[in-house]
Amino acid sequence: MAQILFIEDEILLGKSICRALQERKHDCSTVTSSEDGLEYLKKNPVDIVLLDIQLPGMSGIEALQEIKKYDPGISVIITSAYATMTSVVEALRFGASDFLRKPLDIDEVVLAIDRTLNDTRLKQEISYYHEIEAEKAEDDNLIANSEKMQKILKVLDSVVTMDLPSASDYPPVLIVG
Repeated sequence: MAQILFIEDEILLGKSICRALQERKHDCSTVTSSEDGLEYLKKNPVDIVLLDIQLPGMSGIEALQEIKKYDPGISVIITSAYATMTSVVEALRFGASDFLRKPLDIDEVVLAIDRTLNDTRLKQEISYYHEIEAEKAEDDNLIANSEKMQKILKVLDSVVTMDLPSASDYPPVLIVG
C-alpha cells in the first residue's frame, strides 16, 4: 500500500483514478493545482505523486522541481495528454520516475506505481547495504605512507564528505594498484 497524491486539474479524472487506486488498497488523495499539492505535501506523508504536466498556475515541471527540493525521496510520475519528447526528457531530467500519456489507463497507472515502489525499495536496500559497507570500511585502516597514496586518500575524503541525500548516491570508488 502506498500513500499517493494525484495533482490533476480535471476533477473527475483525479477522483476516478484515486477511487480505482483505493480499490487496489492504496491511499490516494487528489488536489487540483500545484500550489495545493505542495501545501498537501507539507502536512501529509506521501510516497508517490501523480502529477499532470499541464496545470493552471505553476506548471507540472515547476511543481516537480519544488517537490524534489522539498523531499527528494518522493517519487513523481508525470502525466500528460500533450507529451512531447522534450517534455518527457525534461521531466526525467528533473527527477520524475515515470511518464504516462493520457488518457490514463488504470492498469498502466498501477503498473507504473508498482514499478516505482519496487525501485524505491531497491534504492533503500542498496543504501542500507552501502551504509553497512561504509561502516566496515571505517574500521579498516589503510596504510598509506607514500605521497601518491596520500593523494588518493585526499580524493577519497572528498568523495566521503560530499553532501548527498543518501548513501546510495555516492559514486563507487575502485583503487587498483
